[in-house]
Amino acid sequence: MDYDVGNWLFHLGMLLIAVLTWTYYIRCVRMNPRSEEWYDEDCDHSQPVGWAPPNRDLALYLFPYSTMLGGAVSVGWLISHLNLPRFIEMIYLGPLMAAVVIGCIGTLATFGIPLPWPFVPRWVVEIRKTKRARARQRREAKRANKNK
Repeated sequence: MDYDVGNWLFHLGMLLIAVLTWTYYIRCVRMNPRSEEWYDEDCDHSQPVGWAPPNRDLALYLFPYSTMLGGAVSVGWLISHLNLPRFIEMIYLGPLMAAVVIGCIGTLATFGIPLPWPFVPRWVVEIRKTKRARARQRREAKRANKNK
């Protein structure tokens, strides 16, 4: 075992932060539907793209999925320094790789890529559906007025 206390405390702290962030995300963000006004609240389109992410992106994507990445890295480090047999480490490697892939996919949403339901709450998907339906109706009305 590696007995460097600083590394152990750092990785245990990262794991604790990841667990607390995901608990908050599941209980307060994902399970409590928000309004469409909240979803559109900080979308200031006058700023250049990439200037600063809206709060909804931070709450829905960046905080939970980046801490998932940090937690997966910490768990990987902790498992590798426990000096477990190699085949047991390989058993833990699968879920850790899945967490890293899910974290990377979830973080992509901060760049504007819309994610499907398992990565975002259902209420976000419903808001997007209603927005697309309204945009479709506006386009059809515009085409109908143009053809007259």
